[in-house]
Amino acid sequence: MKNRILYLSLIAILFSFVFAKERTNAVETTMKTSTTTTATESRASINLQKRNKAIQERVEKREAQREANLEKKAEKIKNRICTKLENMASRLEKRLNNKKSRVKERFNNGEGKLNEKRNNRDESLKTRREARDQARENLYSKLETKTQTTEQKSAVEKFKNSIETAVKIRRATIDQAIETMRSGVDSAIEERKSLANSLAEEFEKNETERVEKLKNACSDSTDDEELKTTLSSLRSNIKSSGNKYQERFKNSKKIGETIRELAKTKNETIKQAIETFKAEVKSAQKEFRKSFE
Repeated sequence: MKNRILYLSLIAILFSFVFAKERTNAVETTMKTSTTTTATESRASINLQKRNKAIQERVEKREAQREANLEKKAEKIKNRICTKLENMASRLEKRLNNKKSRVKERFNNGEGKLNEKRNNRDESLKTRREARDQARENLYSKLETKTQTTEQKSAVEKFKNSIETAVKIRRATIDQAIETMRSGVDSAIEERKSLANSLAEEFEKNETERVEKLKNACSDSTDDEELKTTLSSLRSNIKSSGNKYQERFKNSKKIGETIRELAKTKNETIKQAIETFKAEVKSAQKEFRKSFE
């Protein structure tokens, strides 16, 4: 009986030892598994952080490259606009100088032609008058050869004086009419020239300001959109400004209108002078004939 109890006790102790060892192995295995899992998770976390960091670096690099491309593109746009602005400024300066030269040349040519025309007319008028003077002298000489009495000689002299007085009055009236017209034309030309110069100076001032704005636009602004707006605005202003000055000059009184008005007055004056002269000649002829009846 005692042996059996001892045997059972030994078996119980043996099983307890086996079970204890298995539990120890299980715990060790669990601990090893836990440690392995923790290490794996740690490595995974590190790898994830590396991947995230690499992704972030790629994103930042792409973003930096994108910003650089945008800046480069903006710089190209700005340079292109600035080149257009510089070219526009150059064209404006050239156009302004050409316009001033054309205006000056046009007035100089007009004055030159006008003076030439006046000189030709004066020369022609002088030649006609000299021919008529000679014709009258021939007439007076012919009449004097036909006189037989003192009364007839006096009549010829009186006739001559009447005709010459009438000629002088007619010529003085015609010369004054021509001079009045020429003075009026000169005043109209000076007025037109003054208006042209005034508009040209105003136009030049505004154009010069625009040229300076064009030259300074790129240095004053770093925004290509602002430069585009400046370019568009200047183009519009330049076009409207040119049209405005042309319209003002076009709507001003033309020299041709003044010349027609002055010519009409001159012709009426000359016509009246000729009619008066003819009446004086007719009266002198009538008196002269009475002396030879």
